[in-house]
Formats: sequence, C-alpha cells, structure tokens
Amino acid sequence: MDRNLSTPHIKLPPPEDRKSFLCAPKDKYEVDTKLPEKLLRASDVAEILNISKSLAYQLMQQGKIRTVVIQAARRVRPEDLKTFIEENLNP
Repeated sequence: MDRNLSTPHIKLPPPEDRKSFLCAPKDKYEVDTKLPEKLLRASDVAEILNISKSLAYQLMQQGKIRTVVIQAARRVRPEDLKTFIEENLNP
C-alpha cells in the first residue's frame, strides 16, 4: 500500500456535523500533521543501539525494553526505545 506521506490527516467531525464542517473556517477543526510512527523490529533496535540482534532480542524478552506483542512477534514503539536509552544514560 503506497501512501502519500506529505498529506496531513484531518480529524473529521461526527456525521451529523459534516455539513457544517464543509462550510466551517479551516481552523475550526483540528488538522493532525503527525503520522503514526512505525513499530520497530529487533533488527531496527539493534541497528539504532549499535548492538547485535541477539542482544536486542534478549533485552526485549527480559522486559528491559518495553514491547508490543502481536501473536509471536515482538515490536518496540519508538518512544519506548527512547525511554530505554534515557533510563540507561550514565550521569
């Protein structure tokens, strides 16, 4: 599926308000320009942290890096990887 990533997402109002939405000023409804971030695989985590893939898997399985479990797959949200990095900084 190929998406145009530069198009902002518009949060539409409920169906009963859509007629007024079409005639409303542009600033009345929120325009969300943030795109959802992709979940990271162990290989992505390993590359970002500059560690081996097996160590990345180990950290994920031990719960040291918070994961999302989808059936047998584990994925890491970018914000959870950032949290892991911040929590492991030396003073």
